[in-house]
Amino acid sequence: SRSIRRDLALIKEIFGEVRVKEGETYRGYSQLLWDQVLSADELMQLSNVVDLLNLTEHHTAVSASTRALIKRSQSVYAFKSKPFEQLRNLPLVKQLEHAIAYLQVICLSYQTLDGAVDYQLKPYKIVFLNENFYLVGVYRHDAGETVKLFRIAMMQSIKRMDKSFIHDREVDRFIHRLQTPWAVFDQPEQIIRLRVDQRIKKYFIAKDYLPSQKLVQEYENGDLLLEYRVTQYQEIEELLIKWLPHIRIIEPVALRDYLEDVLTNKIQALKTNDKEQ
Repeated sequence: SRSIRRDLALIKEIFGEVRVKEGETYRGYSQLLWDQVLSADELMQLSNVVDLLNLTEHHTAVSASTRALIKRSQSVYAFKSKPFEQLRNLPLVKQLEHAIAYLQVICLSYQTLDGAVDYQLKPYKIVFLNENFYLVGVYRHDAGETVKLFRIAMMQSIKRMDKSFIHDREVDRFIHRLQTPWAVFDQPEQIIRLRVDQRIKKYFIAKDYLPSQKLVQEYENGDLLLEYRVTQYQEIEELLIKWLPHIRIIEPVALRDYLEDVLTNKIQALKTNDKEQ
């Protein structure tokens, strides 16, 4: 039975999902995206994934039906949001997918500003954040284990090892709640409350700028009180800078001091650049 299960896993990897029919007989099948009703967001994601892998008509990784669906959607939609980086190393991506699917520990050579660094890690999932693709992995160091996000475009090589691992449910929950690349695994969530000016509230009603966004109340003048949950202030820094001065920090007070320091450093860097020129 173990050999059969391994064979079925291989069949599933190559040909797609399988299901039990009658008795002990298996039948392979696939669901065509052509027959599904996809929203604009889903079509954009599909188009982005194809672009990400740099697939063309000469590749067989995407079926003709899926390519036809993308082509047909482009007569109605124009998708301008693309991943910042194209991943051209398709064999590396496939190795990574295989390791994630079969819970294999990997050796990763990763490019940093200080040069290449080698990690032995447990690969959990590929996530798309801030228009970049990341691998969420757990790696061991002298102080224990740490959850880290690795940009796939910075990966130089991957080697699958003859070692498997079991998913930590806390890591899975962290990935499910993940909002930004700056989330910290072992930090408790902090509650952030912002007052949004009624002149821009329509943008926040139409879109959740972070998945944790929650409407707490609407003031008499039309302003909104919104709540967010983050693991560190850096997760909400970009949102605050984008919407100043039409947004106010209600709590925590320490976030105001943090943002003031960030803006002061940016202004100082701008002045320094002017002097150097």
